[in-house]
Amino acid sequence: MTKWEQLSKEGLMAIAESVREGNAYVPPYQGRYFTARPQQFGPPPHRAEPWTFEGNIQNLPTDDKIAEVLAFDPRAAELMAFWREVIDRSFPGWSDGSVFNDFENETSGTDRAMRLLQDDLERHELTPRRDYLNFEIFLNRMTPDPRDHRLHAIDDAETIRSLTHLNAGEAVIFLGAHRLTYDGQDKDGLPRLSMALSEFGQKKRSRESSNPYWTWHFFQKYMLRRSVTVSGDSDLLWTLCDMASQGFRKAFLKNCVSKGGTWTIDLEGVRFLRDAAMRVRSVVYPHNLAMKAMVQEHLPFTHEQRFFVVNGRVVASVCSDRNFSTLDQIPGKRLDHRLAALATPEIEHGAFDRGVTSHVTDRKMAARFARLARKIANDARGHGILDYVVDIGLTSKGPAAIEVNELELSGPYSLNRDWVAKAYARRQRSKPSSDVAAAA
Repeated sequence: MTKWEQLSKEGLMAIAESVREGNAYVPPYQGRYFTARPQQFGPPPHRAEPWTFEGNIQNLPTDDKIAEVLAFDPRAAELMAFWREVIDRSFPGWSDGSVFNDFENETSGTDRAMRLLQDDLERHELTPRRDYLNFEIFLNRMTPDPRDHRLHAIDDAETIRSLTHLNAGEAVIFLGAHRLTYDGQDKDGLPRLSMALSEFGQKKRSRESSNPYWTWHFFQKYMLRRSVTVSGDSDLLWTLCDMASQGFRKAFLKNCVSKGGTWTIDLEGVRFLRDAAMRVRSVVYPHNLAMKAMVQEHLPFTHEQRFFVVNGRVVASVCSDRNFSTLDQIPGKRLDHRLAALATPEIEHGAFDRGVTSHVTDRKMAARFARLARKIANDARGHGILDYVVDIGLTSKGPAAIEVNELELSGPYSLNRDWVAKAYARRQRSKPSSDVAAAA
């Protein structure tokens, strides 16, 4: 049974008669949508991974951006100077806005919300009902960034610096709608970039993850929590009601679209579908109710690390403390022994973000995390899944996999990108020359 309509009229009347006679209501969906639901896995596709190193940057080294970063962390002075010199040499005259089509650097979340509010008010005639609603939505967005936006500029500079381990043509950098190609190094070792002749600017990248780990049957055992995939609000509500009827007090909801949102849904007191609908609609924007989503058993994480996998091998791990950048790396250490500690690992109900983090040193637990990451990498390699980032966290059940994301779209935190770039370079050197030429 997957839809209400599949119940016969006789079946519905039998339930109603039973309740009228004083019997407890047993929902027809109990035990059918969450714990007993057939998993829609299918084998992960064998696919050829890209042989090109890909990076994603969000900023350009303008005078203002560099001043912002140095005021925030003076340790970045040498890295900022390097980044500026690379862009100056590669794109003469870029600072007048003509090269990058007036690309705008990233700003804080509160600044973005203010700009969007101003644009919204200028575009529309003021009407109290609509504009007060939008005004309050924008006010809600004016919260401190979970990770300071100036750290992203340090990440961007480190991405450019790490290109020196690669040969010309082996890397592509995405900057907004622009696609930059790595053309090798100047005589003094400085990377050289050029604007790629590509239609990328006219196309939007798909927000569907290229690593849909929720479809990987082998991955479930590493999550230590049941997870099912639903499509649309009806499927979602039936699943949540099923969980509530079986005694689950909370559910964790995650949009399958990249960065689409995560929510904790309080199931206490949920008895009917309308109860579940009210809980969901109180925290999830309406356009997200038609989404494909994961509904998971609620299992909070208290500590986390991030593992970078290239060519099916774990090449580095980092402490995913949101206060960290590459300037906080441990020199010479490929695997970090620090764990990010979450100040608020769980909430009762609402949109969830892991929020403020700090870190602790725990070599023993870091070693357990690394062993789990290697097991996942070994399994994934057998299915042709080679390049990705996997997050590992500590739960009441022990270390567990949190999620998998794309390498180029995952925050590096304290990563020394040399480890990732060198791994790409090794794979490139081992690839038959005919295949390299075909890929280029």
